[in-house]
Amino acid sequence: MPKLSRLDHAQFLLACNLSGSRLHGYSTLDKDHVAEIDRLVVKISAYVKDSSQKRPLVFMMSASPGSGKSHFIKCIGRRIKTDRVEAVNYNMASMMSPEDLIPALDAARNHKVEDNVPLLFLDEFDSEPGNIPMLLPLLWDGEITIGQRNLKLGKMIIVLAGSDPALPEAMKAAASMDVDSKSPLIIAQPKYTDLFSRINGGVFSIPVFQDKAKDIDRRTDKICIAVELLKHRFGKTLLSV
Repeated sequence: MPKLSRLDHAQFLLACNLSGSRLHGYSTLDKDHVAEIDRLVVKISAYVKDSSQKRPLVFMMSASPGSGKSHFIKCIGRRIKTDRVEAVNYNMASMMSPEDLIPALDAARNHKVEDNVPLLFLDEFDSEPGNIPMLLPLLWDGEITIGQRNLKLGKMIIVLAGSDPALPEAMKAAASMDVDSKSPLIIAQPKYTDLFSRINGGVFSIPVFQDKAKDIDRRTDKICIAVELLKHRFGKTLLSV
């Protein structure tokens, strides 16, 4: 292997620093991904500052398992903390009963009491299709009834993330109002159509690291992420990578 020049070292350090410049704690050099992050931040900030908004701003996140969805949401929350946004994460795959969702909703409501706008991230929302009808009022007007409790949150940001590969196809079918859709998700749970109609913020994605068929190659991001993790772990005692 040829020895790296000083210019190579300088470019490497510059690339690592640039990779985390858009979203502190989250590393990427993918231009399309950076642009999508910027659009997401701008849309959330505009929503938070618009006092006429009373209903939730709802996004769908497209990302593969293990892609760092929860970490991404935390970084987004920190990025727009100056806009009084506080993130609350909950993985619905661990939910045994509707009551299990109450602590996350209470945490979101506490942020409202402190005059902040909660960003509620519901990961694996599609793990149990039977929960979809329960979520619909929450997505529509920020209100949900669980047991004897009626929880009113109103203005908030909600991000849904699912792992079912059939989600994109189902969303397209719902958007086209295809009544004869053969989507297995919609056939199994027709309320998915109502859920998709509430995605008023749009869909954003965390791209895979490599997909030759789609001309995606983010392997350089892996290096930047590794460097960031080492810096976080060892701090000033880290001399070189």
